[in-house]
Amino acid sequence: MISNSRNHLVSEAQPYVLVLTMPRSGTWYCEHFFTAYDKLLQEITRFHVENWCPRKGIGVAFMGIEHCICPDFERYYHGPHRVRWDRLSFYVPGFVSARERIEKAIEHFSPLLNPGVKIIHLCRNPLDQMVSFFRHALNHVDEAHRYTTDERGEKRLIQDYRDYLYSVGVDAFIKQHFTFKVMERDFDQNIKIFSYESLKRSPQRVFSEMLSFIGRPIDDERRRKACRDALVISSVPNLRKLEEAGGRTLAGDQVGFGESHMRGGRIGKWKHIFSDEDVAYVRRRFAEFDMDLDDFTLE
Repeated sequence: MISNSRNHLVSEAQPYVLVLTMPRSGTWYCEHFFTAYDKLLQEITRFHVENWCPRKGIGVAFMGIEHCICPDFERYYHGPHRVRWDRLSFYVPGFVSARERIEKAIEHFSPLLNPGVKIIHLCRNPLDQMVSFFRHALNHVDEAHRYTTDERGEKRLIQDYRDYLYSVGVDAFIKQHFTFKVMERDFDQNIKIFSYESLKRSPQRVFSEMLSFIGRPIDDERRRKACRDALVISSVPNLRKLEEAGGRTLAGDQVGFGESHMRGGRIGKWKHIFSDEDVAYVRRRFAEFDMDLDDFTLE
């Protein structure tokens, strides 16, 4: 056991784990995979998906899967981009939906306070993420996803994908992702960024890398079989069957017949929507925070 600066005892043997995703970047995929893998290791075959709970089968004290900035970033970072970062905003609270939960147990989830915490950030390339998020917003049950506020403080309908990018999309992406870029650099044993595109293309490899990062490698046949079976359970065809059986999307946040939480996740959809001028704008905005669009898998 180790003691942190708030006099809480933190177990090295049973780490606390967060999987904090960019919205529209595999959140539900992670929830279903890690739930299935955990339950199968306990020989439990009937279960409900959980995103905020202990994972006895995997062997972690707690795993939360949701959206948020990196824990304790605001207390830690006072570098050259802090004032500019403070000016950015999330136009809807979904980008930081786990914030209150994390703050209530910050002694477990902050790398400043718990040297054993493991934080995974799963992130999609920003161009595809903005396409996917705006498409999802079109039929969201909360109409706030379709509006922004103009310079007079009045509510304004977001007109299309490009309007979303310029008015709120780039700001929201940077506001979340930048926190992990900074914190991963200084706490590389605690925080690791994973690519959504890599997960889509090689799910077994990337989930295995995530489990190794949190200190729970797939190192025997029992775990390998549980991983293979969990990948089948969490596959897109099976998740679609769950939606059909329940008569609603996975998150229950869409209106309209035939809607699904999953829309293929194809890499490079943005090329049919955004112009070279739009991409150049994103590059300029990223450069303001010393981020490079070419660090992402764009196609």
